[in-house]
Amino acid sequence: MKTTLIPLAALLAAQLPLGAKVIDFEDLVVPTGPGYYAGTLGEGGFASGGVRFNNNYNPDWMTWDGFAYAMIPVNAIAPVDMEARTFLNYQFHTAPGGPAEGFNYAVAFIGYTEPPTITLQGWDTPLSVQVTNSLYTWASMIYGDSFSRQFDSGDWFRLTIQGWTASQLVLQPAQSIEVYLADLRSENPEEHFIADDWITVDLSPLGSDIVQLTFSLESSDLGDWGMNTPAYFAIDNLELAASHGTWAGYPLSTEGWANTGNLLGDVYPWPEATVYAWASVLNGWIYVSQESQADIEAGNGY
Repeated sequence: MKTTLIPLAALLAAQLPLGAKVIDFEDLVVPTGPGYYAGTLGEGGFASGGVRFNNNYNPDWMTWDGFAYAMIPVNAIAPVDMEARTFLNYQFHTAPGGPAEGFNYAVAFIGYTEPPTITLQGWDTPLSVQVTNSLYTWASMIYGDSFSRQFDSGDWFRLTIQGWTASQLVLQPAQSIEVYLADLRSENPEEHFIADDWITVDLSPLGSDIVQLTFSLESSDLGDWGMNTPAYFAIDNLELAASHGTWAGYPLSTEGWANTGNLLGDVYPWPEATVYAWASVLNGWIYVSQESQADIEAGNGY
């Protein structure tokens, strides 16, 4: 059986809770020409603040889905061409005309591959995120276009954020949160809205130990092929907190699971029966008993 040794210094690393962090995309370099990046190099996604955002780019059709990132400020947005209805040109713009804060933001499109997916760095607790319509989707709902109709009383456009945990190496759905990006259902027209500002969403109902977030969209405007409303939205300022400490430098879940990243291998033997761990050769999840965690924190020679 193969044995993988972990340095003593790593095992004795401080087990301190990780503080909250905000993923604001300011660490990404946006191409200055188009003002956005949609995966044309074929990397399959990008990372910001240690968090992974998926992307699927098709070079044959020059199409994309998943996440892209952009930096298009208010003063760079031309007036919407109402006559030509060329709203697709505004797919990387936000309805508010820029980011929630700073310079950068992300845009998501739900296409024909996998849904927009955020893979968190460890066992994080999502706290909040800001979302809004893309300018393309907003203009389509406000004015209508060749594919979708102008929104009227009774119409709605809804974003669902699904949290995922992992149990015994299998993703399990946690709670989900619904956010209306347009809602004209009320009998009171003054309550009708099509979001043209950033909406702060409380993600705490998703719970802790979340490893992934996936996103879906639904609309009252349906056709023979499904939803007619353009399936875009924008996000900014994803706030996360990791509060369960670490093992060997890796974030711990409340149940003692650690995401070891590239430490892929077999069973990890330890000198005491109460100290054990095992790993998957597929994705590197290993289990640490509470006894071993206590021993490591106490510095008992492991």
